[in-house]
Amino acid sequence: MKKTIVTIALALIVLLLTSSTAGAQALPQFAYNNYDGWIYNNPGLQLNAETIGQAKIRLYVDSHGFVLTLTSPEFPCQGLDSIQAEVRWKSSSPTVALTMALDDADGTPLDSASCLPTTSSSEQKFLFTMPVPTGIATARVRFVSWNAIVSTSGAVRTIDLTGIEAQGSEIVRGDVDGDGRVSISDVTVLINVLLLSQQDTVTLGAADVDRDGNISISDVTALINLLLSGE
Repeated sequence: MKKTIVTIALALIVLLLTSSTAGAQALPQFAYNNYDGWIYNNPGLQLNAETIGQAKIRLYVDSHGFVLTLTSPEFPCQGLDSIQAEVRWKSSSPTVALTMALDDADGTPLDSASCLPTTSSSEQKFLFTMPVPTGIATARVRFVSWNAIVSTSGAVRTIDLTGIEAQGSEIVRGDVDGDGRVSISDVTVLINVLLLSQQDTVTLGAADVDRDGNISISDVTALINLLLSGE
């Protein structure tokens, strides 16, 4: 079985590498090595691997009332019932709340929710679930800490976004064809998504196997590894 998977997958990868491909946008993720398209509105600090890795992407309201926010790239949300977010950040103040807002493509707020961290260590974690309004094709998520000042602010380290399908089940990573299981057919479908730009026929959150926020050949490799590992 594994030999068959490897043989078919290698042939498909060769086909992909020798063809013209177009990437598809999936739910964006945020980390020191994965922040393309994210917007940090602090004019004095660049959003890059160094500032993220050194815990400098801090969210707070300054003494003049200026609010520092971190906003995701625009992402498709057709067929999604809700968006889940797991935010990890560095802070010494467990009483500071974090707010996640869902904005439409024009930046108009659709919904928001606030919560305290689920952990009390300096590496804190926040968990959000945000419903997606009916009829919204694309959206962004925006994070802010309204009751934080410079001395109590936290620094965003990672953000993991997950789409929940309309029927209420979480998207299964690698189940590109949506049949409820991960198999070699998902590799074929994923190749077709890349070769033929058939992204409207799949669940994008499932196709972003390596969870880097984009659908590319690296997801094919990650899916093959997932199949071979039997996870």
